[in-house]
Amino acid sequence: PGPYPHPMNMTAKLNIEGDLSEDEEDMVGAFIDGELRGSGHIRYLPALDEYMAFMTIYGDTSDQNKPINLEIWDASECLRYGEVIEQFVFEVDNVVGTVGNPLILRTNSQVRRDIPLNAGWNWISFNLALPDPALNPALASLEHPENDLLKAQSSFALFFGNEWVGSLNAVNNANMFQYRADVPDTIRMVGGLIDPATVAIPIATGWNWIGYVPNYALPVSTALAGLLPVNGDIIKGQTAFAQYLAGFGWLGSLQFLEPPKGYQLKISAPGTLTYPQQNFAGDIVTARGKPTPISSHWVVDPAQFEHSMTLVGMLSVNGENATQEQQELGAFAGAELRGAAQAIYIEPLQAYLFFLTVYANATGEQLTFKLFDGATGQVHELTEKMYFAANLHQGEIEAPMPFTLQTSSLADTE
Repeated sequence: PGPYPHPMNMTAKLNIEGDLSEDEEDMVGAFIDGELRGSGHIRYLPALDEYMAFMTIYGDTSDQNKPINLEIWDASECLRYGEVIEQFVFEVDNVVGTVGNPLILRTNSQVRRDIPLNAGWNWISFNLALPDPALNPALASLEHPENDLLKAQSSFALFFGNEWVGSLNAVNNANMFQYRADVPDTIRMVGGLIDPATVAIPIATGWNWIGYVPNYALPVSTALAGLLPVNGDIIKGQTAFAQYLAGFGWLGSLQFLEPPKGYQLKISAPGTLTYPQQNFAGDIVTARGKPTPISSHWVVDPAQFEHSMTLVGMLSVNGENATQEQQELGAFAGAELRGAAQAIYIEPLQAYLFFLTVYANATGEQLTFKLFDGATGQVHELTEKMYFAANLHQGEIEAPMPFTLQTSSLADTE
């Protein structure tokens, strides 16, 4: 409130989709010119046996008669309603609603969700039913779309002049999109909730760009339970991936699917993907084996790269898997870091493996590899080299790609 000398007060009840709120975690927020100017939680009034929200909205004389945009947060459903039916303007020192006669603020079923965009490449999906999915209205909330690009699996559009132009005309809920942003920005979606059971995503043999429809995260094996994968099939996000192993499901560095991310799925058998409803009891995941170290020695920024390739690898000594818990595999193009992966414990093998995602903007760059040993703090040069190819995958969980130490090279730094 510090910068704003003038208050306006509001007393209200929150009608969330037909029910008056009695949840003291529910709240209402007031925005002027996109800036939060006031908020209030539901409070129980014992004397009246009623629940109300008390909100002070702050402004300046220049805000007089400006529209107040109200949003309601439904805590139990984890939903942010982006529009309220009732409309108000800011009036200095005005009081709207009283304890005896509070306002009734009603949601209109339109939920708001934000998609944060890093500068560079972002793998995203849309999980609301937008009023108009055409690109210009769907992306109208962007503040800096100049020179940005939105790419689907087989079409794309560029922001040129004051509009989006290209072979991609609209977004949808079934597919993943790659968004390249010149500067950090945010897509603010406002639309209707979607029952995941109503969105059937056709899956073809080979690579599929799939969106993520639910409003909740799911373990990979639960999310993809409706498919018929075989050994070696892959699902990858922008920063992690998993591979299918019969009898054990999807294993790797990608453990959950979550909104608003998008994913690429390479599968052998065609089918239809429909995400399941949330089942808290069934989706509890227990940690197995030893935990992966939290801090990484190498950290790459995937947003700077359009393409990725993946591999399942191991440190090989005398032909045997010698990968240890505190080891990390790094990939480099010249001196530039292009990917890093910590060793992950794979229970069916009772051994550690590397699930490495490598990034580039063009095919053909030569890659070299290094091993960081957290137990000693040393970096080892590895013998193997390869060339980058977009969407290439090498190594299987049961037959990982071997990496070997250079016998004459041992370094203390990267």
